[in-house]
Amino acid sequence: MNAAARVRNFHDIGSRLAALIEVENGLLAAMRAREIKDLQPEKSRLVRALEEAHQSLQGTAGAFAAADSRLLGEVAELVRRLETLSEENVGRLTAASEANRRLFEAIVEAVRTKRAQGSSYSRTGTTAQGTSGNGQPISMALDRRL
Repeated sequence: MNAAARVRNFHDIGSRLAALIEVENGLLAAMRAREIKDLQPEKSRLVRALEEAHQSLQGTAGAFAAADSRLLGEVAELVRRLETLSEENVGRLTAASEANRRLFEAIVEAVRTKRAQGSSYSRTGTTAQGTSGNGQPISMALDRRL
């Protein structure tokens, strides 16, 4: 592959990655974080391909000289776009992770409160008020994936 074709390849892969990150950011903005897992294999593949395309440009001074100025401008814009999208993605992933952590803590606290209230019954079949820690364990399962 000649130098100009390598620059075009880098641009094409980067454009596909940027589009995928935009979709992921949209899902996160819509609070549909669970759906991003389906994007991860393609995202990983594109990141690896972009790294390989970038490495193919390293040490090839003629790669950029061989590319036309319009393409170089598009590559520069793409790099800025990827930086912006990546920063947004990190912020949205952090926010989703924090929201999940808070939800998990609220659930744990609710379970602790429920256990402390007790749920045992007296001889007459009424709830034994004021008992502490005598309730039945509450079985719960939480999906800890983002």
